[in-house]
Amino acid sequence: MVAESTYLNTCACAPMPFMGEDGLLDIYVSFDGSWMTRGHKSHIGIGCVVECNTGFVIDMEVLSNFCHLCSAKKATLSSDEFALWMRTHTRCKKNFEGKAGAMEKEATVKIWNRSTQLGLLYVTFLGDGDSAAYKAVTEMNDGAGPYDVPVQKEECINHVSKRLGTRLRVLKAKIKVVTTTKAGKQVMRSKYAGKEMLTDAVIDALTLRFGQNIRKHDFTADVATVRTSIMSIYSHSISTDANPKHFSCPRGADSWCWVRTERKRWDRSQPLNPPRTYGWRIYRKHCCPTS
Repeated sequence: MVAESTYLNTCACAPMPFMGEDGLLDIYVSFDGSWMTRGHKSHIGIGCVVECNTGFVIDMEVLSNFCHLCSAKKATLSSDEFALWMRTHTRCKKNFEGKAGAMEKEATVKIWNRSTQLGLLYVTFLGDGDSAAYKAVTEMNDGAGPYDVPVQKEECINHVSKRLGTRLRVLKAKIKVVTTTKAGKQVMRSKYAGKEMLTDAVIDALTLRFGQNIRKHDFTADVATVRTSIMSIYSHSISTDANPKHFSCPRGADSWCWVRTERKRWDRSQPLNPPRTYGWRIYRKHCCPTS
């Protein structure tokens, strides 16, 4: 009963699968790859497809470009002996010829190729923004894709949020000005570094609230509503007592904007929101790429 209730609650706010005339079920999946060790020198990689509504692992592919037994035999046998031995080596662990970086793409192609054998069509691909795996899917069958219908790409909120933080940190590190220290020495420092500026804590807060404001909307929300919600984060962060910008912040007791929850605190003499005008173009371009 608990499992059934969890499944129904999970699917209640998500698009339901569609059964086509061919008997294949259209589902929304998330794909990602990983490696045994960090970097691009790992000998073992894995790709997994997870059904978005339920979180069930639908399929997976493990790839290895190294077999320990093959390597040991090759070092002790002659070329002819090794070739003869390979004929009897039917359980070789090596199933991929290539570098570690290409394993994710190979796993994607194999998984999408056999989806119809499971009675499924992975019609929506949820992954990171720069996913080479999605490109591999679209290039299948000479660019026609794996199915008669195109595979749609959806962005992962976590990856989008991380890219926002990365861009703001790059901005902070890139733009430097000459600053005079307390000792009178002139040094080059970031224009946005220091107290009440673009600190790591501020970047983390912007990134966290960016993701939270997207997640609180379900798939029925229109683009304008979501855009207004995420842009309210930046307006809130640059607001001052002299120039308040809390008009688009969410109302209610559970709002992350204290002005919307405790208006009586808003008439103190000291500024409660120091002026911040950094990163506007970065934030707006990231949140509203078409505007």
